[in-house]
Amino acid sequence: MDNYERQQIEDAHDDNVRLFNEAEGIINDYRREVNQKTSQLVDYVYSFYQNLPGGAPRDLSFQFEQEFNEYDSILKMKEELEEARDEERRDFNRKMGW
Repeated sequence: MDNYERQQIEDAHDDNVRLFNEAEGIINDYRREVNQKTSQLVDYVYSFYQNLPGGAPRDLSFQFEQEFNEYDSILKMKEELEEARDEERRDFNRKMGW
């Protein structure tokens, strides 16, 4: 492999790693936002229902479950991102002959 080809492979790998890092940052920001909003929502809702004689309605947990299901899908995306990043590393090492 000549230096030009080696440089092309390294540049492509660097671009892919940068994109993975950006995607991971977006996912982490989203996860942080979901955690904050969910925590605020839980605190608000339970403080509201705490003072009512009937307590919390039965379907109250459905909204929280729905939010957590969405959050779970984001976690799966992060796992897929990690798998893609690992595949990129393996591909790079194979191309470089390592």
